[in-house]
Amino acid sequence: MQGVYNGFSTKMSEAAVEQVHVWCYAHVLNLVISDITSKIVQSISLFGILQGCAVFIRESYKRMDIWTTKNSKKKICTIGETRWWSKDAALTKVFGQFNEPENGLYVDLITTLDEIENNLGITPDARFKAKNLKEGLLKYETILTAQMYLRIFKKTTPLSKYLQGHGVNIIAAYQMVKQTLNDLQDCARQFQCIKEAANTFVEYTNKKFDEMENNTLEILNELPHIRVRKKKRQFTDYESIDDPITDPLRAFEINVYNQVFDTVIESISSRFEKHEQLCADFSCLDPNNFQLDLPLPTNALIKIYEKIRNFIPDITYDDLRNEYVDFTSKWRELKKTIACVYDELNNQVTDDGDDSENGLKSDDDIIVCVHSASTKYCVTCCYEVLVKYNLYANTYRGLHFAYKFMLTLSITQVECERTFSKLKFVKNYLRNTIGQNVLESMLLMNVEKDILNKIDSEDIINKLGARSPVFGRMLLC
Repeated sequence: MQGVYNGFSTKMSEAAVEQVHVWCYAHVLNLVISDITSKIVQSISLFGILQGCAVFIRESYKRMDIWTTKNSKKKICTIGETRWWSKDAALTKVFGQFNEPENGLYVDLITTLDEIENNLGITPDARFKAKNLKEGLLKYETILTAQMYLRIFKKTTPLSKYLQGHGVNIIAAYQMVKQTLNDLQDCARQFQCIKEAANTFVEYTNKKFDEMENNTLEILNELPHIRVRKKKRQFTDYESIDDPITDPLRAFEINVYNQVFDTVIESISSRFEKHEQLCADFSCLDPNNFQLDLPLPTNALIKIYEKIRNFIPDITYDDLRNEYVDFTSKWRELKKTIACVYDELNNQVTDDGDDSENGLKSDDDIIVCVHSASTKYCVTCCYEVLVKYNLYANTYRGLHFAYKFMLTLSITQVECERTFSKLKFVKNYLRNTIGQNVLESMLLMNVEKDILNKIDSEDIINKLGARSPVFGRMLLC
C-alpha cells in the first residue's frame, strides 16, 4: 500500500498531484505496535507464551476445569490479528498494570500449569507443554519484558482507543500522537524504573507462592549469567574485537530495552510526521486557538493555501491570511448565533448582564458544542457560520474552502476494519450455511448496533404484523 514506486499513494499522486492521502491513524499505530513486538526475540517469546497459554487452556475441558477452580470468573485473552488492543489486553490480564501486579492472573496461571503438569490423568504431550509454558513464565527475563511493554502500552493504548472511537478530531488526534511521542521519549532511558517494577512483581508473586501449601514455585530476581566463550586471538588477526558485555542485566538494557524504545519512537515519528505542517495549519482554524492579541505566524496556513489554490486560482496567500485575521476578529460576535447546548447548571438567563440581552449567554457561562462534547466550539461551528450567513460567497471564499477541505479529510477508517472483525462472529461454524442476504442484514445490524438500539422494538413488530395476515395474527393482538 505504501510502496514508493507502485503503492496506492504513489498511484494516487500520479493521477492527482495535489491530493492529500492520510492513512488511518489507528491502523498506523497498530503497525507501530507490530514493529516493536515482532522483531526482538524476547518480545516474540513473551507474546508467544501468552497466546500459547490462552489456547492451551481452552483446548481441553479438563484443563478448563482446573482453571475454573483457580479462578471462576476471569479468562485469559487470546491475541487476535484483527483486534488491535488484544496484545495489551492479554498482557494486562496476566501481569496486571505497570508496577501494579495485584490485579493480574499470573499466580492463578502458574498454579494451573503446575497442576496440569503433575496431573497423571492428562496426556503426556499436554503435561510437557504445560511444563514449558510454566518455565517460560517463571523466567526473570519474561518479567522484565512484560513490565517494559506494560509501560509502553500505558502510553499507546489510550491513544489507540481514541483513534478507534467515534467523532475523531484530526487536530486532537495529532496532538495526542505528539504527546504520546513526547511521553515515550521521556521514559526512553529509564530502565531503572522497569527493573524496580519487575522486582516488585517478583516480590509480590513469591509472597503469594509462599502462602501456598507444599509450594515449590519461585521466581528468581536476576538474570542467569551466561559464560562467554573467549576466542583465541592470533597475531596475524588484525580484526578489532569489542569486549563483550558480561553483565546480563546491562546486556538486556542495551539489546532489548533500548532497541524497543528506539524502534517505537522512530516508528511513530516516521509514520506520523508527513502531515505535521498541515495539522499545524489545521490547529490555526480551530476556534479554541483563536488569539486576537498575538500576530499570526509568518509560515501559518501555507500548506492549506497550496491545497485550496487549485479550487480558487485567483486567491493569493495574503488574501487567505487577511480573511483569517478578519474572521477571528469577528468570531466573538458571530459565535453567539450558533445553536448550542447549554450546561444545566447555567440554564438560567441572567437579567443584569450585558450579553444576556435577547436571550444570549455570556462568555462566562459553560457552553457545550453540539458537535463536540469536550469543547465550547469546534471547526464545524465555524463552517456553519460561514454557510448560514452566506459569508463564503465573497467575503471569506478562501477560508470557506479551507474549512471544507479540513472537514472532508478522514483520519480513521476503523468502521471498515471493524466489519471484518464482526464477520467472524456472525458467520461461525453454527451459521456456515447462512445465505448472502441474511448474512448482509445480520452483519449490518451487528456493525451499526448503536443505531439498532435506538429503534423501538414495537415499531418493528407493528411493521412486520402489517406485512401479512399471518404475521398480524402472530404478532399483533
